[in-house]
Amino acid sequence: MYPKGLVIKTAELYFYRKLPQQAIARELGVSVSSVSRILAQAVQNEIIKVVIQDTEKIHQDLGERLKNRYDLREAIVIPTPPIKEREYLKKLLGKAAATLFTRLVPTEGLLGIGPGVTVLEIIESLDPTLRYGQTTLLPLIGGWGFGGLAYEVNNLVVTMAEILHCPYKLLFCPAITRSKQARKLYLEEGAVKQVIDLWNRLDMVLFSVGPELQNGTYPQLYMHGKLMQEAATQKAVGDVLGRFITEEGEEVPAHLKERIISLPLEQLANVPIRVCVAGGNEKIRAIRVALRMGWVNVLVTDYETGSNLVEEPPQTNRQERKNVC
Repeated sequence: MYPKGLVIKTAELYFYRKLPQQAIARELGVSVSSVSRILAQAVQNEIIKVVIQDTEKIHQDLGERLKNRYDLREAIVIPTPPIKEREYLKKLLGKAAATLFTRLVPTEGLLGIGPGVTVLEIIESLDPTLRYGQTTLLPLIGGWGFGGLAYEVNNLVVTMAEILHCPYKLLFCPAITRSKQARKLYLEEGAVKQVIDLWNRLDMVLFSVGPELQNGTYPQLYMHGKLMQEAATQKAVGDVLGRFITEEGEEVPAHLKERIISLPLEQLANVPIRVCVAGGNEKIRAIRVALRMGWVNVLVTDYETGSNLVEEPPQTNRQERKNVC
Protein backbone atom coordinates (compact mmCIF):
# COMPACT_ATOMS: atom_id res chain seq x y z
CA MET A 1 0.00 0.00 0.00
CA TYR A 2 1.28 3.43 -0.93
CA PRO A 3 0.91 6.47 1.39
CA LYS A 4 -2.36 8.33 0.84
CA GLY A 5 -0.54 11.60 0.20
CA LEU A 6 1.51 10.02 -2.57
CA VAL A 7 -1.62 8.52 -4.12
CA ILE A 8 -3.42 11.87 -4.14
CA LYS A 9 -0.38 13.66 -5.56
CA THR A 10 -0.01 11.09 -8.33
CA ALA A 11 -3.70 11.29 -9.19
CA GLU A 12 -3.55 15.07 -9.39
CA LEU A 13 -0.55 14.99 -11.71
CA TYR A 14 -2.18 12.42 -13.97
CA PHE A 15 -5.80 13.58 -14.09
CA TYR A 16 -5.54 17.34 -13.45
CA ARG A 17 -2.20 18.28 -14.99
CA LYS A 18 -2.48 15.57 -17.69
CA LEU A 19 1.17 14.52 -17.28
CA PRO A 20 2.23 11.20 -18.86
CA GLN A 21 3.23 8.46 -16.45
CA GLN A 22 6.90 8.76 -17.40
CA ALA A 23 6.93 12.45 -16.40
CA ILE A 24 5.15 11.67 -13.13
CA ALA A 25 7.69 8.97 -12.36
CA ARG A 26 10.55 11.47 -12.84
CA GLU A 27 8.87 14.15 -10.73
CA LEU A 28 8.09 11.79 -7.83
CA GLY A 29 11.27 9.73 -8.04
CA VAL A 30 9.51 6.40 -8.57
CA SER A 31 9.35 3.91 -11.40
CA VAL A 32 6.76 4.04 -14.20
CA SER A 33 5.35 0.70 -13.02
CA SER A 34 4.93 2.21 -9.56
CA VAL A 35 2.94 5.10 -11.01
CA SER A 36 0.63 2.58 -12.69
CA ARG A 37 0.14 0.69 -9.41
CA ILE A 38 -0.45 3.93 -7.47
CA LEU A 39 -3.19 4.96 -9.91
CA ALA A 40 -4.77 1.51 -9.59
CA GLN A 41 -4.76 1.93 -5.80
CA ALA A 42 -6.37 5.36 -6.19
CA VAL A 43 -9.26 3.76 -8.07
CA GLN A 44 -9.51 0.83 -5.66
CA ASN A 45 -9.63 3.13 -2.61
CA GLU A 46 -12.13 5.43 -4.38
CA ILE A 47 -9.78 8.40 -4.23
CA ILE A 48 -10.55 8.50 -7.93
CA LYS A 49 -14.01 7.64 -9.21
CA VAL A 50 -14.20 6.36 -12.75
CA VAL A 51 -17.51 7.04 -14.49
CA ILE A 52 -18.10 5.70 -17.98
CA GLN A 53 -20.48 8.02 -19.78
CA ASP A 54 -22.17 7.78 -23.15
CA THR A 55 -21.11 11.19 -24.47
CA GLU A 56 -23.41 10.96 -27.47
CA LYS A 57 -26.37 10.43 -25.13
CA ILE A 58 -25.24 13.35 -22.96
CA HIS A 59 -25.28 15.67 -25.97
CA GLN A 60 -28.65 14.32 -27.10
CA ASP A 61 -30.07 14.87 -23.62
CA LEU A 62 -28.87 18.46 -23.62
CA GLY A 63 -30.44 18.94 -27.04
CA GLU A 64 -33.76 17.74 -25.63
CA ARG A 65 -33.45 20.12 -22.70
CA LEU A 66 -32.82 23.02 -25.08
CA LYS A 67 -35.83 22.00 -27.18
CA ASN A 68 -38.10 21.93 -24.16
CA ARG A 69 -36.71 25.09 -22.63
CA TYR A 70 -37.07 27.24 -25.74
CA ASP A 71 -39.82 25.37 -27.61
CA LEU A 72 -37.49 24.47 -30.47
CA ARG A 73 -38.19 22.29 -33.45
CA GLU A 74 -34.72 20.76 -33.18
CA ALA A 75 -31.46 21.28 -31.26
CA ILE A 76 -28.13 19.73 -32.21
CA VAL A 77 -25.32 19.81 -29.64
CA ILE A 78 -21.72 18.95 -30.51
CA PRO A 79 -18.82 18.38 -28.10
CA THR A 80 -17.00 21.57 -27.12
CA PRO A 81 -13.41 21.33 -28.37
CA PRO A 82 -10.51 21.81 -25.92
CA ILE A 83 -9.43 25.41 -25.37
CA LYS A 84 -6.31 25.00 -27.52
CA GLU A 85 -8.56 23.84 -30.38
CA ARG A 86 -11.34 26.39 -29.87
CA GLU A 87 -10.43 28.12 -33.13
CA TYR A 88 -11.98 25.14 -34.93
CA LEU A 89 -15.36 25.48 -33.21
CA LYS A 90 -16.98 27.20 -36.20
CA LYS A 91 -15.73 24.48 -38.51
CA LEU A 92 -17.20 21.77 -36.25
CA LEU A 93 -20.49 23.63 -35.97
CA GLY A 94 -20.55 24.07 -39.72
CA LYS A 95 -20.07 20.36 -40.29
CA ALA A 96 -22.90 19.49 -37.89
CA ALA A 97 -25.19 22.07 -39.48
CA ALA A 98 -24.42 20.76 -42.97
CA THR A 99 -25.64 17.31 -41.91
CA LEU A 100 -28.81 18.82 -40.46
CA PHE A 101 -29.26 20.97 -43.56
CA THR A 102 -30.13 18.03 -45.82
CA ARG A 103 -33.04 17.12 -43.53
CA LEU A 104 -34.51 20.59 -43.33
CA VAL A 105 -33.87 22.43 -46.60
CA PRO A 106 -36.99 22.70 -48.78
CA THR A 107 -36.70 20.83 -52.08
CA GLU A 108 -38.81 23.62 -53.54
CA GLY A 109 -39.00 27.09 -52.05
CA LEU A 110 -36.93 29.99 -50.78
CA LEU A 111 -33.88 29.68 -48.55
CA GLY A 112 -32.33 32.82 -47.05
CA ILE A 113 -28.80 32.94 -45.67
CA GLY A 114 -26.90 35.41 -43.54
CA PRO A 115 -23.26 36.50 -43.67
CA GLY A 116 -20.26 35.39 -41.64
CA VAL A 117 -17.53 32.83 -41.09
CA THR A 118 -19.88 30.24 -39.57
CA VAL A 119 -22.16 30.27 -42.61
CA LEU A 120 -19.12 29.85 -44.86
CA GLU A 121 -18.08 26.82 -42.82
CA ILE A 122 -21.54 25.32 -43.29
CA ILE A 123 -21.37 25.84 -47.04
CA GLU A 124 -17.88 24.35 -47.31
CA SER A 125 -19.10 21.28 -45.40
CA LEU A 126 -22.01 20.57 -47.77
CA ASP A 127 -21.99 17.39 -49.84
CA PRO A 128 -21.10 18.47 -53.41
CA THR A 129 -23.31 15.72 -54.83
CA LEU A 130 -26.45 17.40 -53.48
CA ARG A 131 -28.93 18.78 -55.98
CA TYR A 132 -31.62 21.32 -55.09
CA GLY A 133 -32.55 22.73 -58.46
CA GLN A 134 -35.94 23.98 -57.28
CA THR A 135 -34.64 25.82 -54.21
CA THR A 136 -33.85 29.52 -54.68
CA LEU A 137 -31.22 31.16 -52.47
CA LEU A 138 -31.64 34.70 -51.17
CA PRO A 139 -29.34 36.99 -49.15
CA LEU A 140 -30.84 38.28 -45.91
CA ILE A 141 -28.78 41.45 -45.68
CA GLY A 142 -27.01 43.91 -47.95
CA GLY A 143 -23.26 43.90 -48.50
CA TRP A 144 -20.64 45.30 -46.14
CA GLY A 145 -18.33 46.21 -49.02
CA PHE A 146 -15.15 45.78 -47.02
CA GLY A 147 -13.62 43.51 -44.40
CA GLY A 148 -13.89 39.76 -44.90
CA LEU A 149 -15.22 39.71 -48.44
CA ALA A 150 -15.18 35.89 -48.40
CA TYR A 151 -17.96 36.08 -45.80
CA GLU A 152 -20.06 38.63 -47.69
CA VAL A 153 -23.59 37.37 -48.09
CA ASN A 154 -23.74 37.75 -51.89
CA ASN A 155 -20.51 35.79 -52.22
CA LEU A 156 -21.87 33.10 -49.89
CA VAL A 157 -25.08 32.85 -51.92
CA VAL A 158 -23.15 32.30 -55.14
CA THR A 159 -20.83 29.73 -53.52
CA MET A 160 -23.73 27.80 -52.04
CA ALA A 161 -25.71 27.90 -55.27
CA GLU A 162 -22.76 26.42 -57.17
CA ILE A 163 -22.63 23.50 -54.74
CA LEU A 164 -26.39 22.90 -54.69
CA HIS A 165 -26.86 23.62 -58.41
CA CYS A 166 -29.76 25.91 -57.67
CA PRO A 167 -30.94 29.38 -58.72
CA TYR A 168 -30.30 32.47 -56.61
CA LYS A 169 -30.89 36.19 -56.27
CA LEU A 170 -28.36 38.82 -55.18
CA LEU A 171 -28.91 41.97 -53.17
CA PHE A 172 -27.14 44.89 -54.81
CA CYS A 173 -27.11 47.40 -51.97
CA PRO A 174 -25.11 48.16 -48.82
CA ALA A 175 -26.08 46.68 -45.47
CA ILE A 176 -25.92 50.10 -43.83
CA THR A 177 -26.91 53.13 -45.87
CA ARG A 178 -25.80 56.68 -45.26
CA SER A 179 -29.25 57.88 -44.19
CA LYS A 180 -32.92 57.02 -43.97
CA GLN A 181 -33.47 58.74 -47.30
CA ALA A 182 -30.68 56.75 -48.97
CA ARG A 183 -32.23 53.51 -47.69
CA LYS A 184 -35.57 54.51 -49.18
CA LEU A 185 -33.96 55.07 -52.59
CA TYR A 186 -32.24 51.68 -52.54
CA LEU A 187 -35.49 49.94 -51.63
CA GLU A 188 -37.16 51.52 -54.65
CA GLU A 189 -34.61 49.99 -57.05
CA GLY A 190 -36.21 47.15 -59.00
CA ALA A 191 -33.52 44.51 -58.40
CA VAL A 192 -33.38 45.29 -54.68
CA LYS A 193 -37.14 45.45 -54.26
CA GLN A 194 -37.53 42.06 -55.94
CA VAL A 195 -35.38 40.36 -53.29
CA ILE A 196 -36.91 42.29 -50.39
CA ASP A 197 -40.40 41.28 -51.51
CA LEU A 198 -39.36 37.62 -51.59
CA TRP A 199 -38.44 37.80 -47.89
CA ASN A 200 -42.17 37.57 -47.18
CA ARG A 201 -42.21 34.08 -48.72
CA LEU A 202 -39.12 32.55 -47.11
CA ASP A 203 -39.41 28.88 -46.18
CA MET A 204 -36.14 28.64 -44.26
CA VAL A 205 -33.30 30.86 -43.05
CA LEU A 206 -29.76 29.93 -42.07
CA PHE A 207 -27.66 32.36 -40.04
CA SER A 208 -25.39 32.89 -37.06
CA VAL A 209 -25.23 35.66 -34.46
CA GLY A 210 -22.49 38.16 -33.75
CA PRO A 211 -20.46 38.17 -30.51
CA GLU A 212 -20.53 40.74 -27.75
CA LEU A 213 -19.04 43.97 -29.01
CA GLN A 214 -16.05 43.92 -26.68
CA ASN A 215 -15.18 40.40 -27.89
CA GLY A 216 -15.79 40.85 -31.60
CA THR A 217 -13.70 42.62 -34.19
CA TYR A 218 -16.60 43.37 -36.58
CA PRO A 219 -14.17 44.31 -39.40
CA GLN A 220 -17.10 45.08 -41.69
CA LEU A 221 -18.04 47.97 -39.42
CA TYR A 222 -14.68 49.65 -39.05
CA MET A 223 -16.02 52.67 -40.97
CA HIS A 224 -18.92 52.87 -38.52
CA GLY A 225 -17.00 53.34 -35.30
CA LYS A 226 -19.57 55.74 -33.88
CA LEU A 227 -22.30 53.20 -34.53
CA MET A 228 -20.38 50.55 -32.60
CA GLN A 229 -19.84 52.96 -29.71
CA GLU A 230 -23.54 53.80 -29.55
CA ALA A 231 -24.52 50.13 -29.58
CA ALA A 232 -22.05 49.39 -26.79
CA THR A 233 -23.29 52.33 -24.72
CA GLN A 234 -26.86 51.07 -25.11
CA LYS A 235 -25.80 47.62 -23.84
CA ALA A 236 -25.97 45.60 -27.05
CA VAL A 237 -25.11 41.93 -26.46
CA GLY A 238 -24.39 41.09 -30.11
CA ASP A 239 -26.14 41.21 -33.45
CA VAL A 240 -28.63 39.24 -35.51
CA LEU A 241 -28.31 39.85 -39.25
CA GLY A 242 -26.51 43.13 -38.61
CA ARG A 243 -29.06 44.39 -36.10
CA PHE A 244 -27.57 45.03 -32.64
CA ILE A 245 -29.80 43.72 -29.87
CA THR A 246 -30.05 44.19 -26.11
CA GLU A 247 -30.92 41.61 -23.44
CA GLU A 248 -34.55 42.68 -23.86
CA GLY A 249 -34.51 42.05 -27.61
CA GLU A 250 -34.58 45.72 -28.53
CA GLU A 251 -32.63 47.01 -31.54
CA VAL A 252 -29.99 49.66 -30.81
CA PRO A 253 -29.19 52.32 -31.71
CA ALA A 254 -32.66 53.29 -32.86
CA HIS A 255 -31.47 55.16 -35.96
CA LEU A 256 -29.73 52.04 -37.29
CA LYS A 257 -33.13 50.48 -37.93
CA GLU A 258 -33.82 53.35 -40.34
CA ARG A 259 -30.55 52.81 -42.22
CA ILE A 260 -30.00 49.05 -42.37
CA ILE A 261 -31.13 46.83 -45.23
CA SER A 262 -31.59 43.46 -43.57
CA LEU A 263 -34.42 41.03 -42.92
CA PRO A 264 -36.47 42.69 -40.14
CA LEU A 265 -36.53 40.67 -36.93
CA GLU A 266 -40.33 40.71 -36.97
CA GLN A 267 -40.24 38.93 -40.34
CA LEU A 268 -37.50 36.57 -39.17
CA ALA A 269 -39.78 35.31 -36.40
CA ASN A 270 -42.41 34.33 -38.98
CA VAL A 271 -40.19 32.17 -41.22
CA PRO A 272 -41.22 28.50 -40.81
CA ILE A 273 -37.67 27.13 -40.32
CA ARG A 274 -35.17 29.42 -38.55
CA VAL A 275 -31.77 27.79 -38.16
CA CYS A 276 -29.15 29.48 -35.99
CA VAL A 277 -25.65 28.00 -35.89
CA ALA A 278 -23.52 29.53 -33.16
CA GLY A 279 -21.38 28.72 -30.15
CA GLY A 280 -18.73 30.09 -27.82
CA ASN A 281 -18.84 32.11 -24.61
CA GLU A 282 -18.79 35.42 -26.48
CA LYS A 283 -22.08 34.55 -28.22
CA ILE A 284 -24.09 33.09 -25.35
CA ARG A 285 -26.02 36.26 -24.53
CA ALA A 286 -26.96 36.96 -28.15
CA ILE A 287 -28.05 33.35 -28.73
CA ARG A 288 -30.15 33.44 -25.56
CA VAL A 289 -31.95 36.60 -26.68
CA ALA A 290 -32.57 35.15 -30.16
CA LEU A 291 -34.08 32.04 -28.55
CA ARG A 292 -36.26 33.99 -26.13
CA MET A 293 -37.58 36.27 -28.86
CA GLY A 294 -38.54 33.38 -31.14
CA TRP A 295 -36.08 34.29 -33.91
CA VAL A 296 -34.72 30.73 -33.78
CA ASN A 297 -36.51 27.39 -33.81
CA VAL A 298 -33.58 25.18 -34.81
CA LEU A 299 -30.29 25.55 -32.93
CA VAL A 300 -26.86 24.07 -33.61
CA THR A 301 -24.40 24.78 -30.80
CA ASP A 302 -21.73 23.20 -28.62
CA TYR A 303 -22.09 21.52 -25.23
CA GLU A 304 -20.56 24.29 -23.13
CA THR A 305 -22.73 26.96 -24.76
CA GLY A 306 -25.84 24.81 -24.58
CA SER A 307 -25.26 24.08 -20.89
CA ASN A 308 -25.13 27.80 -20.16
CA LEU A 309 -28.32 28.38 -22.12
CA VAL A 310 -30.37 25.82 -20.19
CA GLU A 311 -29.01 26.87 -16.80
CA GLU A 312 -30.17 30.46 -17.09
CA PRO A 313 -33.30 31.38 -15.09
CA PRO A 314 -36.50 31.82 -17.15
CA GLN A 315 -36.98 35.25 -18.70
CA THR A 316 -39.86 37.02 -20.39
CA ASN A 317 -40.33 35.34 -23.75
CA ARG A 318 -41.66 36.73 -26.99
CA GLN A 319 -45.27 35.69 -26.34
CA GLU A 320 -45.25 37.22 -22.87
CA ARG A 321 -43.83 40.43 -24.31
CA LYS A 322 -46.68 40.56 -26.83
CA ASN A 323 -49.25 40.11 -24.08
CA VAL A 324 -47.96 43.05 -22.05
CA CYS A 325 -47.60 45.42 -24.99
